[in-house]
Amino acid sequence: MKIKILRDCETIRYAAEELKKYLNMMDMRINAEICETATEGENILSLGLLSDLSLDSSDVSDAMIDDVIDVNIDRLTGYVAGSNERSVLMGVYSYLKSAGCRWVRPGDKGEFIPKADMVNHTFKFRKKADFPFRGECIEGAV
Repeated sequence: MKIKILRDCETIRYAAEELKKYLNMMDMRINAEICETATEGENILSLGLLSDLSLDSSDVSDAMIDDVIDVNIDRLTGYVAGSNERSVLMGVYSYLKSAGCRWVRPGDKGEFIPKADMVNHTFKFRKKADFPFRGECIEGAV
């Protein structure tokens, strides 16, 4: 299975690395690898901006402020797209959470990564952030 990067930048490359890491941990049948090109007939998961995939961006007034996540994956084929690079990373984590992954505290010991049948997992999700700002309360976990 191939993870295809449509826009080469640090954040999307990191999103691809995270997706590869967790898919391989969750389902031993998957041998995910990152590529910049892929051939027809392979399971291809594409990561990029909404514009890279010619997806609707009418709900985005400012791509640097508005976070829109669009994920459509059916049996390891599809895409994770966002209005900006950080939205793509959030989309990857949304997909992984839909399969049961949880990150309850910082570090490897705070991860819950289930064994899952990712070959048959399907997830379709589109969401625009309710507010143009992000915040996180870590309750002293630092």
